[in-house]
Amino acid sequence: MIIDSHVHLGTTFGFGIEADALIELADRAGIDKMFVTHTVATSYDMREGNDLLGQAMRRYPDRIIGYAS
Repeated sequence: MIIDSHVHLGTTFGFGIEADALIELADRAGIDKMFVTHTVATSYDMREGNDLLGQAMRRYPDRIIGYAS
């Protein structure tokens, strides 16, 4: 099992990645699970970013492990 322990989700500052594309890239790279934080939580609004992260976790519960801010 391969786990990536430092992943950022979301589009902030004009770049980034959303959950579906993140999972696709992880599949191509052979990554099974990821510890993820959302860029909105680390840049603008912790509550909103953590809520967005929660949505991604619910969509991919076996792949995304949330790292809340």
